[in-house]
Parts: sequence; structure tokens; C-alpha cells
Amino acid sequence: MKNYSSKSKSNSPARDEVKNDQDIGELTKNSEETLKLRLRTYNGHQFLDIRSFWKKDDSEFIPTKKGITVPKGKLREFSELIGKAVKLTEGTDD
Repeated sequence: MKNYSSKSKSNSPARDEVKNDQDIGELTKNSEETLKLRLRTYNGHQFLDIRSFWKKDDSEFIPTKKGITVPKGKLREFSELIGKAVKLTEGTDD
């Protein structure tokens, strides 16, 4: 029998299906939200997961649905685009 939960499902792979997670780093947005970067493998495919985590009731950060995944084969191109964004914003005010 299928379990039809009223909770919406995350687009990210289920925890038990992801192997060899490697934390890359975090970027704090504010006291209640942070971005975490992780290298992950799912069904034999490696990718970079950039996900928003939020803090619930002064506990640890938990993942949200907000995030993107970048396939291993696109990481260099993604890095180059981030580099362009850095160059375009150097010397500008926040």
C-alpha cells in the first residue's frame, strides 16, 4: 500500500539514496538562514548541491526545498560564471 502523505516532497534526493556526501562550506545569510554547499552522488551521478538551510526554534539548521544542483560536468562552467559575477561586482557597494 502506498503512503500518500499530505506533506510535499523535496526535489532533492532522499537521504538513504545519496552516497558519499562531502561538505564544501557554508555561507551565512542571516541568523536564521545559511547556504550549504555539498558534493553529492546520487545513482552514480556526482553533483554540487547548493541548498538553503533554516534554523527552527534555536535548534540545528534543517534543509529547505530552496536550492540548486549543478552536475559534475557543468561545475567548471558554473565556476566561470560565478567568477564573472565577482568581477562585475568588484568595487560596487553592497
